Amino acid sequence: PPIASSAVALTAAPTALPIAPRTPPRIALSTTTSLQFDCGAGMLNWQNGWSAGKKDWCCHHGGRGCPTPPPKTSTTVSSLPYDCSEGLANWQNGWSAGKKEWCCHHGGKGCTTPQPKPLTTAAPTPSLPYDCNAGLATWKKGWSLGKRAWCCQNFDRGCPPPAGGWTTTAAPCGTTTTSVPYDCAAGFTNWKAGWSAEKRGWCCRYEGKGCAAAPCPTSR
Repeated sequence: PPIASSAVALTAAPTALPIAPRTPPRIALSTTTSLQFDCGAGMLNWQNGWSAGKKDWCCHHGGRGCPTPPPKTSTTVSSLPYDCSEGLANWQNGWSAGKKEWCCHHGGKGCTTPQPKPLTTAAPTPSLPYDCNAGLATWKKGWSLGKRAWCCQNFDRGCPPPAGGWTTTAAPCGTTTTSVPYDCAAGFTNWKAGWSAEKRGWCCRYEGKGCAAAPCPTSR
């Protein structure tokens, strides 16, 4: 016979419902950021139109409206080993031997001995047309008429006989001699001390002897 089973009360487990994820509350964000200054507005006239605060802010945050930097002072670095103008007033005691030598050689300063002055060309001495010393002993045969006239006029040398000529006197055996006031051959070896001034002048003028030294002209 069937066994009577005890009734077992079975309770069905409840079915779990899906839980929707919790969404955090939305916070409204502003899409625009508030800037202290609009650095694009009035840019064309920022120097006169912007305030000092705007200039400073825009220069710092946007590189606009910055004051023009003052020009930099260019410093030239000398590549010379010495400055020959520095301490020149006391160069003898204040400069080193190296500086003295360098500045003397390159700038003519600090020289222990005077530097030679540049040579200056002297004006040429005007040349004379004739040298009245050259050929004086044989002027009668050797000098040209032009040289005779010039030397006679300027130095009393090479002069022709006087206007009346020399005096001629009769000599024995029918010969004639010419009388001259002075014998320029007599005492010629000691003419400087033995001749009178008149004889010197006459013999120099007409015989080319006993002449004092004339200026040294340029020989032709």
